[in-house]
Amino acid sequence: MKCKNIEKNILDFIEGKGKETERIKEHLEECEKCRKLYNDFLLILNNSTKIDVPHYDENYWGEKFKYIQEKSSFRIKLKPVFTGISLVLIFFSTFLFIRIYTSNFKKSASTSSEKIELLSHNLPFGEEEIFQYVDYIKEEEAEKILDVIFKGL
Repeated sequence: MKCKNIEKNILDFIEGKGKETERIKEHLEECEKCRKLYNDFLLILNNSTKIDVPHYDENYWGEKFKYIQEKSSFRIKLKPVFTGISLVLIFFSTFLFIRIYTSNFKKSASTSSEKIELLSHNLPFGEEEIFQYVDYIKEEEAEKILDVIFKGL
């Protein structure tokens, strides 16, 4: 008999269910590797019967399951609350940031030259490029345009 067959049938042999018990016995006497496997299995099976397993009544697992369901349903109920609180905090922090940023932007410029300078620092292009396009506008018209821009912020 081959070692592979012994490995497949060793548990059946130990339990006395094997068909080829005589051939397995002969192989175990001859093969050190399979004999060690057999002894290891016997040791495991003998020691496993010595483990003290607690026995619970029928209601124990039902109560545990009910307890777990109650805890998980409580967590599920709290998820929308935490989500709502998070959204409110994000909304108000964004609102405050925008309000503070725009109020500082409006307060810091009072004359048209200050407005142009402040606007040029906040645009992605420089002051010289602005004057290339708006140099032909009169001072009063430029003042009105800047007022409209700053009112919109």
